[in-house]
Amino acid sequence: MTTTCPSCAWPIAELSTSAHRTSEGVVDYRQCVCGTWLVLVNGRTVSSVATCARTTDR
Repeated sequence: MTTTCPSCAWPIAELSTSAHRTSEGVVDYRQCVCGTWLVLVNGRTVSSVATCARTTDR
C-alpha cells in the first residue's frame, strides 16, 4: 500500500476520505493538500490525478 501522495509525499492517512463499497471492494477518494486526487481500492492507490491552475487570459 502506498502510504504517501505520489506528488508531494504527504501521508495519505492524514487526508480526509470519501469511501464507497463496490463490487471490486471499497473505493476511496482523497484529495491531498497539494491538490492531487487519489483513488484507492481496498487501501491500494490505483490512480492519482494532479490538478493544475488555469489562467483566464486568452
